[in-house]
Amino acid sequence: MLAGFLPGEQVRIWSEITLKERGPKGSSFDYRLDYVVRGTSPQSPPIIIEVMTCSTSGGNRAKGTDMKMAFRRAVLAAFKLRDGPPESPGVNIRQVWARMASQLIAKSEAALAWGGKTIWIVQDLLADYMRTRTALPLDRLRSPDWQASEVNLVVSDLQDAFDLYSGPIRPSGADRHCWMEILGAPHVPALESLERKLASNESAVLTVPHPSPGD
Repeated sequence: MLAGFLPGEQVRIWSEITLKERGPKGSSFDYRLDYVVRGTSPQSPPIIIEVMTCSTSGGNRAKGTDMKMAFRRAVLAAFKLRDGPPESPGVNIRQVWARMASQLIAKSEAALAWGGKTIWIVQDLLADYMRTRTALPLDRLRSPDWQASEVNLVVSDLQDAFDLYSGPIRPSGADRHCWMEILGAPHVPALESLERKLASNESAVLTVPHPSPGD
């Protein structure tokens, strides 16, 4: 199994574990772990399982794309009382990705230090967002034989199809593909693109003050 447990083996499961601890030089660890799974042996390493659920983004009531109006339009369309596809709020993929990116490295480093690993369960829409909006080479991390690594991403769609993407937190050996790349940009615009934007927008002008005597 992905978590390393055998069929018939007993495991212990904890949910919503908040772990806060101060470190040296003002550092700290302050995270909530969705689930911690561990064997019954005290030497069994902890497996951290995180479920990154997506929900709907805020709808626009003035445009009729809030949940109330979206439901009303869907019912009318179902009974053929309204033409055209019903409009509805989208999925808050960007917010969920930002939350995941801010936690993935830290929690995975903690699990690795404890001798375990992390398993992240996400929807296919979130995986598609990471594939196109970050530098993460997701397809190169795909594990068709379901071999676990330091970070493991289980992706599911509405048809109950599952895929595993696994790999190291940081570059390892000759293989440079790793989960740190989730923080990178997949594409950097040319300087000319920025300059065109700046030229088409007004700017404020500030004068840098002279330093005060004694500064």
